[in-house]
Amino acid sequence: MSTEAISETVVAEQRRQQTFRRWIGGFAAFSVFLVGVRLAWGYVASHRLEVEIADIKAAGERFEPQDFAVLDRPPKEDNAATYYLRANDEIVEKFGGNIGLFDLTMYPESYEKYPDVFKSARRANEAAIDLVRVAGKKEHAAWPLVITKPMVNSLISYLSEMRGLTRFLQIMGLSAFLDGDHDEVITICNDMVTLSERLQQPSEMCTVITRLASGGIWGTAAELLEEVTPRLAVVDSDQKVERKASGAVLRERVERLITRILDDKAVWQAHDDGLVWDRASYAELMIGVRNSLNPAGVTSSPSSFFYTGIFGNILGKPLLDLDTARTIGYLNQCRRAVALRDWQAVQEQGAILDRAYKGNQWTEIAQLLSRNILPTVTRAAELTFRDVATRRMAAIALAIRLYEIDHGERPEKLDDLVPNYLPSVPIDPFASPPQPFGYLPEAEPPVLYCVDADGVDQGGMVRSSGLPFLSTADRPYYLNGDRPHREIPKLGEKEDEDY
Repeated sequence: MSTEAISETVVAEQRRQQTFRRWIGGFAAFSVFLVGVRLAWGYVASHRLEVEIADIKAAGERFEPQDFAVLDRPPKEDNAATYYLRANDEIVEKFGGNIGLFDLTMYPESYEKYPDVFKSARRANEAAIDLVRVAGKKEHAAWPLVITKPMVNSLISYLSEMRGLTRFLQIMGLSAFLDGDHDEVITICNDMVTLSERLQQPSEMCTVITRLASGGIWGTAAELLEEVTPRLAVVDSDQKVERKASGAVLRERVERLITRILDDKAVWQAHDDGLVWDRASYAELMIGVRNSLNPAGVTSSPSSFFYTGIFGNILGKPLLDLDTARTIGYLNQCRRAVALRDWQAVQEQGAILDRAYKGNQWTEIAQLLSRNILPTVTRAAELTFRDVATRRMAAIALAIRLYEIDHGERPEKLDDLVPNYLPSVPIDPFASPPQPFGYLPEAEPPVLYCVDADGVDQGGMVRSSGLPFLSTADRPYYLNGDRPHREIPKLGEKEDEDY
């Protein structure tokens, strides 16, 4: 090989080595850069989460699981929950014939078709009603909620029992109405309102699920009130003898019920307590997932590649820290919006959430847990606003009934109820800007209505079914008690082709 060829080979080798060293140097510099970015990103993510948690603790709010422990539980004999659970156990399901209590609770609107069965159900269940009354006299309830780790798995087994007890009370109220005992009907409505309130106690253990179950109890009470209010017999206190003979209810009892259901402070407080619980339980869950990231992986999601192995430690932990901070921040924003009783502000938070989740695959990865959690928060707020709206409409309907008894006709406008029947005209919680509920006394059928979650006043328009869970327009409260119902089957004849 000539000297010139050797020289070219050496130069080429030197160039290759120089290029290799540059690549190594570049890779090392890039690796150092990535490590620096990861450290900075991890610090920012961790710091943001720490700030959110520090703010909660600085405000003296509950956040750790031990903060939700109930230290002062009432003794068993003073615990309303004890008697409510006993009342549920005392319910007599079968009382002769083929139709049982379950059939009645499935079709409470059948009370006029099967009056004797409803009356028999009431006579067979006096012991359960007595226990409900005993519970109502107790000021505090401590339910058997078992707090576990993680908190999201805590057992709230009693909610289904209380839903069943509520449906039972509705049947008892309709039975009393058939008997002409309107005073007892109002007593049962008060029993249901009390149960709704007690279910939200103690505040340390009120979850959003508990709040919604409490709202469901109130919703059943509202169904009963909507049915009986148009025909409610009312007498003044100087007509007590007539009341005993006719089964009418004293006016002052109706007025107290109006005042009671208009006082919705406990509803809003329970919703806030529920968000505090959910904030702690969701954060605990997400932090637990973050701390458990390991090479074996923790998720079967399509995005699991970024949460397992080396990627789980490099990318997953900062992503989960940021997602946890985002979840806490969103829940705090929702709490503030609900505290202002501002449905539009709650909707704006939901819109922000929707926009955040309509990104690309990277967005899905970055919000892997919160995207499955947070949408339910806006829905829970909507149901709480709806409960408040129904409470206010039920109170207005009772006031309209009192006006009708006094004047022989319904008022032309809701302002006519002030001040003798209502202290002021209640405001529709969904309306923005604030406005009273819609009132259509001459419509067929006559209704009160709220604009519902879309915030649009459609003049009382509802779906033809009239069923509240199907209505996507305005939300009605039927002043004649003539809400459209399902077709009632032949109860107790399950093999009948019409069943």
